[in-house]
Amino acid sequence: MTEIDPIGLMKNLPSELMLRILEYYQDSTKYRIIRNLKGHRSEVNSLVVLPDGTLVSGSWDDTIKMWDTKTGDCLKTLKGHIDWIRSLAVLPDGNLASSGVDKTIKLWDVKSGKCIKTLEGHTSCVKSLAVLPNGTLASGSGDKTIKIWDTKIGYCIKTLKGHTNWVRSLAVLPDGILASGSDDNTIKIWDIKTGDCLKTLKGHTDYVTLLAVLSDGTLASGSIDKTIKIWDVKSGKCIKTLEGHTSCVISLAVLKDDTLASGGYDKTIKIWDTNTGKCIKTLKGHTGPVRSLAVLPDGTLVSGSYDGTINLWNTNWKIC
Repeated sequence: MTEIDPIGLMKNLPSELMLRILEYYQDSTKYRIIRNLKGHRSEVNSLVVLPDGTLVSGSWDDTIKMWDTKTGDCLKTLKGHIDWIRSLAVLPDGNLASSGVDKTIKLWDVKSGKCIKTLEGHTSCVKSLAVLPNGTLASGSGDKTIKIWDTKIGYCIKTLKGHTNWVRSLAVLPDGILASGSDDNTIKIWDIKTGDCLKTLKGHTDYVTLLAVLSDGTLASGSIDKTIKIWDVKSGKCIKTLEGHTSCVISLAVLKDDTLASGGYDKTIKIWDTNTGKCIKTLKGHTGPVRSLAVLPDGTLVSGSYDGTINLWNTNWKIC
């Protein structure tokens, strides 16, 4: 059977018609699910990508799985936590940190799959992790504190206090300062060296669930109040509010073209133009809330859901 070249056939069409066909084709192929990963027995709560492109997922089934995204195969399952996995982070040496409802942080050798250290100090679930520029690890907890850890020796070297409720999310800004989002509806900006809170950002009317840093240094925050806010950190002002989700915003990720992806309790993913504040696409495919998002080195968007699955979405449509 002769293979048909659709692009070649269109070359004989009027240019305006060809452009319309290509635009329609682009719209219908971009953001489609290209792979679905199954293996977790419960909600997929966290996603990160290792330096070699391996995808790592943490779940409420108390396990961490490592995935080959090209084949869809689970490469390894890490077991050690005795309760739900809440957050993951990639350490400077390429190894993995995980935190859970069991109040601990575990450090993993990704090659062997073995836990090499357990950090203890929080008195409630550890809900968020972030790696600081100096290689230390920050953790936010239900005990309302943020702890800074030296992962080489396994000790807490500083505790930041100021939030009046759970610290649900952390993000590192370009100048190395730390942002934290809390169930007290605020975002705090911290000087890690001194431990001082430099600024408190107020605007959300409910819990701040997720933070993400855009390429221009502005900060995006998602909330139970169904909105995403974009902040100028220097002034402390909200410069844009993105509205469109019909329920809580519970995950964020910045794509390669600096568009912002958000996952909601409404089971959708929305793609936002952060310059205009407009939603440019709504992705549907999960049967449960979209709890986690990540981006692979090639720009592919990855989503984890309460439905126990992980979807890979095409975000790189182009005409060859």
